[in-house]
Amino acid sequence: MTKHRHVPTFISRKLKQLRNQKNLSQNSLAEVSLVSVASIKNIESGRTKRPDEITIKRLCKFFDIEPSELLEEHISTNYHLKCLSEKLLSEQQKIYGPSISEALPLGNLITSWVNYDFCGSRRYEEDNLRARLEDVEIALPDDFLNIRRKVIEENDRKKQEGQKYFFNGPSLSLHKINTSCTEDGEESAILDLRFKKSQYANNVVAKSTYGEPLRLGALSKFNYLDQPIEFLSSGVGVCVLLFTNGGEYVVLTRRSVQEQFRSLEYDVSLVEGIHPKKDLKNGIVDIYGATVRGYKEELNLDIKKEDIYLFGIGNDLMYYQWNVLGCAEIDLSWEDVAKLWHGAKNRTESEKVFGIKATPEALFSFCRDNKVWSSGMAAIYYSFLSRGYNPIDLAKVCAKVFG
Repeated sequence: MTKHRHVPTFISRKLKQLRNQKNLSQNSLAEVSLVSVASIKNIESGRTKRPDEITIKRLCKFFDIEPSELLEEHISTNYHLKCLSEKLLSEQQKIYGPSISEALPLGNLITSWVNYDFCGSRRYEEDNLRARLEDVEIALPDDFLNIRRKVIEENDRKKQEGQKYFFNGPSLSLHKINTSCTEDGEESAILDLRFKKSQYANNVVAKSTYGEPLRLGALSKFNYLDQPIEFLSSGVGVCVLLFTNGGEYVVLTRRSVQEQFRSLEYDVSLVEGIHPKKDLKNGIVDIYGATVRGYKEELNLDIKKEDIYLFGIGNDLMYYQWNVLGCAEIDLSWEDVAKLWHGAKNRTESEKVFGIKATPEALFSFCRDNKVWSSGMAAIYYSFLSRGYNPIDLAKVCAKVFG
């Protein structure tokens, strides 16, 4: 007879990790925490999926942690979401700096998205989304340049050995952000962006483990309304949710295993880097044009600028990634989009294109249970507000889904 093997859970791995950090055996932990040896063994083996309340309280009291830290996976399996408790927020501030306290909350969880501007139910009109590329390269700190040399050397070696490598093409870095309103009585939102020239390797370094100490050091001094940290701001993108089927469904994608960042994680319909050559006209960066181009290259969709609503900008502190947020709607079904995707120029950047019901309950439940980065969750959240969803009702849905 085959012995049944229990699958380790988050709590089983977490308890074992905490116990090993204190160099305790299961018997020793039982003695000091007043939890039975049998209970500890059952939790660590995965036999007990959800311990009783008394057991949780005793273990948390001994390890001096919040219950949410021990039970995080029961709240969300998406590591881009963290529990919104005073202790955990303090720990996140040590990692991401003071700006994390302003990050977008979803129920009792918090993302790493910090919103800089949101123009509500109106979009940035094309003439009011003013973006210009300055003819100058960004200045990089010496420590950053040293890491960059190592990353490029390693990338060249991978290329020679036939391994996966990145193409170090031109990029742009966000230099300045300014927001204002028109003075014509309409008070339409104006977003004014200034970019400098950069390279993709700078984006790789800024988001890599090599560059993490520099990134976290800079974030420790960064306030979310400060001007961008220039040497970390390479690779600015658009993050746009696509509504289909008369607004009843949205399109999501799953990133390919070949992707440099967040491989096999889920994305909203379009996440596209703004290109310093393809999207540049006479020194002006055409962000609506970048969105149109992205939909064509990624999903093989011919979409019009007037069907796109770009309505906000912010930063995902986990990567220090600046994105312009928006949504779009087309007169197709999500199944039609999935079929067209097979003929897309950059089809291999995604391994899957699929539809989900366009309700806050359905989309937020998906985000809770799957790896969707904070930029994507922000695009979903603000898309509902942009389309007229009541903020109080949206908060109630978040409380129901995320706790």
